[in-house]
Amino acid sequence: MTFLSISDVVLAATTNWPGLPPDCWSEARIVHNIDNWKKLPQNFKIEKVKIEKPVKFENVSPNKGYSYKNEGFRPDVTISIYAEKDHLTVIKITDVFGVSDIKWINEKLLFIRIWWGRIAIDDVIFDVEKEAIVYTEPAVDGFQAYQQYKDFCKKLGGCKCINKEDSIAQIQDSDYINIVKKTKAGVLEKGLPDIVIPQWLENTFTCGGKATWEVNDCGEGGDGRTAPACVESIIPQQNGYYLHISIIVADTTGQKIAKPQTMMIYFRKPDGYKTLDLINVKTISEAIRLYKTDLSVKSK
Repeated sequence: MTFLSISDVVLAATTNWPGLPPDCWSEARIVHNIDNWKKLPQNFKIEKVKIEKPVKFENVSPNKGYSYKNEGFRPDVTISIYAEKDHLTVIKITDVFGVSDIKWINEKLLFIRIWWGRIAIDDVIFDVEKEAIVYTEPAVDGFQAYQQYKDFCKKLGGCKCINKEDSIAQIQDSDYINIVKKTKAGVLEKGLPDIVIPQWLENTFTCGGKATWEVNDCGEGGDGRTAPACVESIIPQQNGYYLHISIIVADTTGQKIAKPQTMMIYFRKPDGYKTLDLINVKTISEAIRLYKTDLSVKSK
């Protein structure tokens, strides 16, 4: 018995997808754009077996007259059909990995899905009155390709939707950052000036370079828990320290919140050590007071 290998099928299936490529799928699917497996002529045989009286098998046609039964699994499967004739139509399928989804699709047509390997498929529609195949179509189980595209999409030349998702994420990050840049400082806390946050930061904290902006998980998602989205501004100070301020812009589902909220403020030495951790302060005003009075921030 010779089964088609996974590598043969995946190589055949990595191009010319009829719809979107596997990295765009939400789950694995059967795909119907594969070349003919050329297995049916040698491995699908039809015979006639005389009977003395009518029979009725367990799988009955919608017309209540025809019926079939299937026997065997691997490597050979037999389907016996009674269609109100003086004989049974016996289909013998050999050298198979399995046969599945045998079912009536109308009163006289029988659908048969034949697996020549773990992912190589031929779909067959058999007319029990004509005792002949009236339609065939090769297919492939896309599970292997789906997994490979997810894991190695760049090597397989796909990544259409993964790249698109990355682009969407970049657009979302930019959107979050713009929200913060357009928000007035007074929204964060009563008593702060009615100017946009970047201008307020520049006026309040002595800047020693250009601020950078990024989006992260508010520092809570590292252990696998879901976390809200934060925009963090990192501002170099003239004394060599870095000011970090994180502002919550979206909840754990990604929905933007009505008013951005301060998550944390701290100062970091060039070696990464937090010299003035203000996470637990109750107000931004208190953080500013500590900043202005803390000698470790004012001088190295």
